[in-house]
Amino acid sequence: MSRQRLLNLTFVLLLMILAMQKLASVTQQSDQVRATSVGLNGGYISQLSASLAPVTHALAQLWRRTQILAEWPIENNTTQWEKFYASTVVEKELIEARFHVENAEVYEWSIENPKKTIAELNRAERFLYDACPAINKTPLLATIERVAKELEIMEANTTGEGASQPANYEAVKTDLDHVINGVRTAGAKKVLPANSIQSR
Repeated sequence: MSRQRLLNLTFVLLLMILAMQKLASVTQQSDQVRATSVGLNGGYISQLSASLAPVTHALAQLWRRTQILAEWPIENNTTQWEKFYASTVVEKELIEARFHVENAEVYEWSIENPKKTIAELNRAERFLYDACPAINKTPLLATIERVAKELEIMEANTTGEGASQPANYEAVKTDLDHVINGVRTAGAKKVLPANSIQSR
């Protein structure tokens, strides 16, 4: 699917969601007015709210999936630029690890493909472990260790009922951003050879 079609689809989905939210708001207001004027108790409104709860939940999930898919091309372009301007091998490896975490999130939450999710999480772990020997700051290593443990948990939960939430992915990406910034600030000792990181 081309980028333009994806953006058009995203725009149409957003319009549909906004229209449904507006319709639900108007319906709820008219039901409240009717309940008040007829003298009905709050039971009818609570029953209506309970019956609409699954629809609301489904719309929230659709919204989240749409957001993830819309962010994916932006993340991809950003990653390519960051890798191009990275000054060290370790920085490139960490950027690559973050990129594969982003891919895993898309595969789990938008495409719903557990095999590809697990493959992307494994790639992220490999890049993390490759980066560790070049990092000499204990706080950064502790963050990497925490991220690696979280990736293992996410991988184990991919096919189970306790699947990782988008918030787990956001926390991991935030931790990786912290480590990448720490490496940039501290400067790594490895010199970056030309074409050092290839797609794995």
